[in-house]
Amino acid sequence: MTRAGTPSGRASGLALSLALLSGLPAACSAIPSVQAPPRPAPASGPAQIDIVHQSVELDPFGADGTLTGLQTLTFVVTGAGDRLQFDTGALEVASAELDGQPVPALHTDDAGTGFQLPNALQVGTEHALTVAYSVDQPRGVQRSADRVYTGYFACDWMVCRQSDFADRFTMDLALVVPSGMTTLGPGSQVDRTSQGPDRERHLWRTAEPFPAYVHAFAAGRLHGMPLPGDCPVKLDVWAPEGVATTEPVFAETCDMLRFFEGRAGVAFPAPHYAQLFIPDRNEAQEAVSHSILGGSSVLAVREDPTEDWAVAHELAHQWWGNRITARDLTQFWLNEGVVTFMVAAWKEHRWGRDAYDREIGLARTRWEGCRERWQDVPLTFAGPWPSLGVRRCFQYSKASVFLDVLRQTMGEDAFWLGIRTYTRDNLGRSVTSEDFERAMQARTPTDLSPLFDSWVYGSAEALVPSA
Repeated sequence: MTRAGTPSGRASGLALSLALLSGLPAACSAIPSVQAPPRPAPASGPAQIDIVHQSVELDPFGADGTLTGLQTLTFVVTGAGDRLQFDTGALEVASAELDGQPVPALHTDDAGTGFQLPNALQVGTEHALTVAYSVDQPRGVQRSADRVYTGYFACDWMVCRQSDFADRFTMDLALVVPSGMTTLGPGSQVDRTSQGPDRERHLWRTAEPFPAYVHAFAAGRLHGMPLPGDCPVKLDVWAPEGVATTEPVFAETCDMLRFFEGRAGVAFPAPHYAQLFIPDRNEAQEAVSHSILGGSSVLAVREDPTEDWAVAHELAHQWWGNRITARDLTQFWLNEGVVTFMVAAWKEHRWGRDAYDREIGLARTRWEGCRERWQDVPLTFAGPWPSLGVRRCFQYSKASVFLDVLRQTMGEDAFWLGIRTYTRDNLGRSVTSEDFERAMQARTPTDLSPLFDSWVYGSAEALVPSA
């Protein structure tokens, strides 16, 4: 047995053997002791992680109106730490386990939840966090006795990180609902099983990874209407029972889809697409595999067929926003500005140049109004914004005007080649303005850097052409 502070038995034996071989007394050997390198101090603080898969089971029709969930997040550690931190909104965490071992949940001041770990997680390791939770009135969830649907704010009904657009994961979402209900979820419905005399479990699954914010679901007493036409994609419109789905409102969905395919240079990236029509709501929200459209957003088409912006806008997000996603909120114009411009391009295709000019003119008016009331900022402005409405003036409206200016500068053929290059190169990725600039510059000899410097990274005052 070795004493503290002396070489180990193995090292002393090695020194003795060498000394005997050399003919020297053991005490005269100069062999140094073997010591392990010092261990680094354990990492303290939140671990950095990459979520690769989510498995969530929800009961959105609890007896007392409470939504309950059981969720497992599978993730890989990219930065060591001894705590996990998530956005959880109003979720009440009942219990949590990491790799089968209980861990405490710690609420923080920013409406998030941290999980304190017994040991620091090391870079490159994979783990599974299982969380049981409930929530009474989650933001973004609309419920009644026979209907529920979600819009934005996915992290209010599951554990995730809403603003981390670069963190993409595949998803299994199981919805436990009253028998006979229809459900909509991310990806495709892969299973439907009985859970007793009056309950069913519907399982939805994505094959592609998506960021958290585009995940949504719906369930209710719905009736469906397949849309007419020879479309390569299965298209459905769903509405609450007793509500006419007003076919003319959605009838041009397939033509829109084909138009966006042509502009993107990429076929519609899923086998089906659904639109949930809620006539008494003011909704217009994209999701992984469906859109939610309220009556105030789409019913104007009855009186004026050119007012088809909402159907086109949410459909276009299937390319730009869902599958090509802004890296963070400073790049959000790549989601909403591109799609707002694509609506104008669709209107030009369907209704003529005057309809396009009207859309760009409306966008210019909105942007200039906010600029006069507040200030002008670049498309990548890092905030803070005075309001959501002002942010939209820039990331939706100013961005679409910028794309119109870019189209004029590059010329028709080069501009649309650039859009196709950008879309093909970045499908399934989170992107920045530099990615967009690189794709557009590759299709023209004209130096676009002054335009991007002014509109995207700086002030656009000097380069705004007259209306």
